[in-house]
Amino acid sequence: VIIQDGCVVPIENNGLRKVFKGLRGSAAKIHMSLSLLHLAPLNSVVTSGTASETANLPLELAFAVLFLCDAGYEDQKLFHAIDENKGFFIIKVNADCMYKVLWQCEINHDGTVSRAVEPTDDDCNPIGVSSKCNKDKRCRDIIAVTSNGQKIRIARIYNPSTQSYVNFATNIPPEVMDIFQIAELYRARWQVERFFRCYKGFSALSGCRSGYTHIQEAMILVSQMCADLKHIIAVMLETESGCVISHEKMAHS
Repeated sequence: VIIQDGCVVPIENNGLRKVFKGLRGSAAKIHMSLSLLHLAPLNSVVTSGTASETANLPLELAFAVLFLCDAGYEDQKLFHAIDENKGFFIIKVNADCMYKVLWQCEINHDGTVSRAVEPTDDDCNPIGVSSKCNKDKRCRDIIAVTSNGQKIRIARIYNPSTQSYVNFATNIPPEVMDIFQIAELYRARWQVERFFRCYKGFSALSGCRSGYTHIQEAMILVSQMCADLKHIIAVMLETESGCVISHEKMAHS
């Protein structure tokens, strides 16, 4: 399982502002692929703050791999590309997603099927994933079709505490994982935020005064290496001592 995400890093050095002309004219972006099993980075790319997130997803890692991605990766071409590379994905999609519904059923909270639901409205017109008739506070397992004709599964989850829906696009078959298991697995994506908090603590680079582009870019990569090394040390200390070590405190020590 690979967690994919991007993180904008503010740039405080005038030389770096000329290199990375991103958000507000002074930002870079780290695109990270994190192994959920080992909680370790597999791939990391530094780009301008305005660079596309989907363009920096490493499809060469996709074979037999499950990607967990946030809504910034909702892209029909990306769905198809991961499929073509024999990979899998769980990607959060817009709450108002209107992919055309081909088939759907209501799902009980124990994961069992309640009943099949017509993919049309009262006038027999096709409906979208987030059409009005699908806003009845029930969870649904949906087979939909995108505007480019690709069939896709949508796990539509209703959250009573927020009284709102969350939609997850996936190509995992229903017999392998139900919609609640999909939502629970997606929650693991937040592990990558721990790394980004550490990286941001090391990547401000306010002390970098070099005017050389290659040195400035190297400073960002070195800061990531420092954070990764301290993460490895924390894991080793946890293994040897049996105590929980705060990776965030370790990174900022």
